[in-house]
Amino acid sequence: WPGPQYTGALVDLTVYQHNTFNWNSGGVFFSWAVRSTASANPADIEDAPWESNGFLYYGEPKYLRLSNDVTALLEPGVTYLQVQMKALEVGWYWGWDGPDATPAPYFDNVRVTAFEHGGPSMSAREIELAQDNFPADGVIDEANLGNNSVRFDMARNIAAESQMVNQPGDSLVVSIRAARTGATVQSPRMHYILKTNPMFDPYRSSGLPAVGAVDGYRVMVGGAPLAGKYAFDLPDTGFMFPGDVIHYYFSAQEDLLGDVRTSILPADTTGFADFTDILSYDPVFTMRALPSMRNIGGYIDYADHLLWYDGHLGGLDEWMLAILNSPVSYSFSMDVYRTQGASSGVGNGLGGRASAAQLDNYEIILYDSGSYSNHTLGHGDFGDDPSPDVQVLDEWLAAGGHNLLLSGNGLMGDLTISAEGVAFNDQWIGVTVDPTYLYYLISSQVSPVAKAIPGNGVLQSVETWLVYGGCPFPAYFYAVEAVQGTDRLAEYLDPNRSDGAYPYAAATRRIEPTVSSQVVLLPYSLSTVWTDPGAAKAMPGMPARSGILVDVMFAFGFYPPYIPADVPAAGTFTAEAWPNPFNPQVKISYTLPVAGEVTVRVYDVKGRLVRELKDEPAPAGAGQVTWDGADGGGRPVSSGLYFYEVRSGDLVKIGKMSLVR
Repeated sequence: WPGPQYTGALVDLTVYQHNTFNWNSGGVFFSWAVRSTASANPADIEDAPWESNGFLYYGEPKYLRLSNDVTALLEPGVTYLQVQMKALEVGWYWGWDGPDATPAPYFDNVRVTAFEHGGPSMSAREIELAQDNFPADGVIDEANLGNNSVRFDMARNIAAESQMVNQPGDSLVVSIRAARTGATVQSPRMHYILKTNPMFDPYRSSGLPAVGAVDGYRVMVGGAPLAGKYAFDLPDTGFMFPGDVIHYYFSAQEDLLGDVRTSILPADTTGFADFTDILSYDPVFTMRALPSMRNIGGYIDYADHLLWYDGHLGGLDEWMLAILNSPVSYSFSMDVYRTQGASSGVGNGLGGRASAAQLDNYEIILYDSGSYSNHTLGHGDFGDDPSPDVQVLDEWLAAGGHNLLLSGNGLMGDLTISAEGVAFNDQWIGVTVDPTYLYYLISSQVSPVAKAIPGNGVLQSVETWLVYGGCPFPAYFYAVEAVQGTDRLAEYLDPNRSDGAYPYAAATRRIEPTVSSQVVLLPYSLSTVWTDPGAAKAMPGMPARSGILVDVMFAFGFYPPYIPADVPAAGTFTAEAWPNPFNPQVKISYTLPVAGEVTVRVYDVKGRLVRELKDEPAPAGAGQVTWDGADGGGRPVSSGLYFYEVRSGDLVKIGKMSLVR
């Protein structure tokens, strides 16, 4: 070790991983660990225990650069340090006896950096931090609002497999250790700021303020404190309620003979008091109490749709950018549920925190598993992922009038490994899944172009888009084919951009007419959708990812916030556009139940007024205007999706129309 002033360490390493994790593999993982000693005799390190973050890594072909702060794992006063990388086969734990499919992992470029630490070492695993949550009793009690407390619980299930329950830890756990020899840890605290839903303010009884801090305490095992582990908690009742959002961070001090130094976790607390959107503050240290609710004149209103992000953290950024570049509103109408440590499968999926009854007011759920190929939708297997996601979504869809977007690179392959997943696919998705990766079935295209099938009824804003699977590592997509009763919305083009070459679907929709619920499937993550540079038609100013999102939301009956939904009225009030798609003209026809002022306007997908076609009194009965595809200045507009609005008094009709030049 270079010297006693260096109290912290980073271990960086490069890994090429190609470690599959499924029933027909051996279940080969890789991991890293360190061990250290404060002895002057280097031989004593052989007696030191190996320590790590406890993670086992797996995944499809890609290069990783791992950087790990191992300060909390060092022996105080360290004199010698060793680093270990290893591969291990644990498929036997699940009864797998398949072969080792590849010679991976490969390790390279290992670097140890010693540095002088400013305060105590602090680290935490995502799965031991707070998870977005719903009221614990599985219902929303509108009659007694004070009964809707939401627990501030750890993401990870702490129950033993033999107990057959999904029990989240009550407290959060952080590793805190003194970095300097002889120093002591003092004042571990969790600081928080709570954005409250005023609807529940009369029922807050915990006694804690909305901005404050709570002390940490030692984690005990068998009556003895666990070295370096501290727990933090907030009241289970009377503190958090649906619609609340909390940001938090941890602090601790290290005292060495009066030299006091402080550390915080996360190190960057920018945006701590900013609740503008989900990315204003570190999402790992954010928790949402759901569902969002508000009282409007005695009527309880709920958020209309839920984004459930079940993938790697970077993909959430791409989802939010897709939303911000579209008319879809991130406001009260949209809730967000993010699975902490989604690849770990620790029982904290949506089904592990919410019941179908609590989800009933969401008309739309948007789901993405990102690039993960395992622990996507859980099926309540206590030997794997105890979160009953499939069962809860099945019950929610069966309740009727619900709409689900499913996306994710490995989602469909993961659904084939359980009876619950297979039944869910058969009932609600309706595709066959080829066990061979799509890459090998479409002329070895890493990033194929997808094309909307003409007249598909959903995808109209974007004609073609790139399903990106290239650098920095290849993504492996599953090949699916639509079965009878499922609509094939899009296909993959061959390397010459010709259609009709492959039977595989790039998007599907299945409608269950008996309950009026529908499921749209993208057999890849929405974050892998890129704008096609060779597209013949594209929406100006809108990425392909946003265009697909707009089309799916519209197919689900979501009207952008700048256009009000239909207002019920007596008599007959209709509006339609024909032909649709059109070029160069479209006729917008309407019928009025009573005479009155009529306006007919055209908007683009961002809600901007393109042209006002009519604003004058009209008699009861039928009327019609023609739009020639030009804006208010007489300039032709580009191809794409547009909305028409027919308004007469309190009556409003909205529809979409596609201009194809």
